[in-house]
Amino acid sequence: MKTDQKPNHMLIGLAVLFTIATLMIAGCTNSTEGRQDQTAKIQDTQSGYVTPTVVTRPTSVQAPQKTALQTPTSPPSTTVVPADASDPSERGVPNGILIDGIRDITKGDPLVVSGRTSLPVGTDLIVKVVPVTMEKGKIAGDFKNLEKSAVTKITGGSANGNRFSVTFETGDLPAADHIVFVSDKNDDPANSSSKPVGITSSSVFNVIAR
Repeated sequence: MKTDQKPNHMLIGLAVLFTIATLMIAGCTNSTEGRQDQTAKIQDTQSGYVTPTVVTRPTSVQAPQKTALQTPTSPPSTTVVPADASDPSERGVPNGILIDGIRDITKGDPLVVSGRTSLPVGTDLIVKVVPVTMEKGKIAGDFKNLEKSAVTKITGGSANGNRFSVTFETGDLPAADHIVFVSDKNDDPANSSSKPVGITSSSVFNVIAR
């Protein structure tokens, strides 16, 4: 007995065709979406646009720095010295005569005896040079052997005292110790071999042989 199998073959063929059509439609859809994604990426690249990546970094806060306190400095003081100020190196002479220091001198060099005094300008001073002698263990002058003598007048000085000065030749003085006395001529005794009295001053120096 023969059975007609054509309808079954037709059904199977239609099913296969439907399956192929379904697969083709799905493939076209996926292909279209893939092309759209690629097209978008290509356009982004060509336009130079890159999706920014945001990186968050922890921020650090610096601790406040300590500033050292500065002590204000005062401006230097300026001392104004009057033009007529006296020489600060001079010592005042409240009442008397002060001989400037006499250094040892070489025989034949001039001997300058100068100094300051509280006596008034114009007063005559007598200056004497005598050999050194010892009296009871103390240095004294041998006025019996007067070596040099001169009178000089007091001249104006500064607030620390008036001035006097006299110069002696020393070529005839022996190489030894000598002592010079300065006193007010009015107080000088008539006898030149006596020690001056009243306001006096003295200084010892040495004459060195050449």
